[in-house]
Amino acid sequence: MSETLNLFLHLADLQKKFADMHRARYNAIQQVQDNWGSTVNKEADIPIPLNKKDMSMELFGIGWLPYYLVWQDGQLRKFAAYPAAQN
Repeated sequence: MSETLNLFLHLADLQKKFADMHRARYNAIQQVQDNWGSTVNKEADIPIPLNKKDMSMELFGIGWLPYYLVWQDGQLRKFAAYPAAQN
């Protein structure tokens, strides 16, 4: 009987710890949401006028993916001209 009582008390203690941890988790989540919620509400737009003299181009490139169009079985199909690069 004593062993059963000890197991019951241990289970009750674990359930209380679980409830406390669950409550602490909920409070932590609420605190984070409140903090970020107030931070988001402080958002403001800052206009930045752009002039052509303020812009510079560091890199320019053109991408081209060559392919072949082939009629096959009465359908127009597209095939890559080069195999795909493998890492």
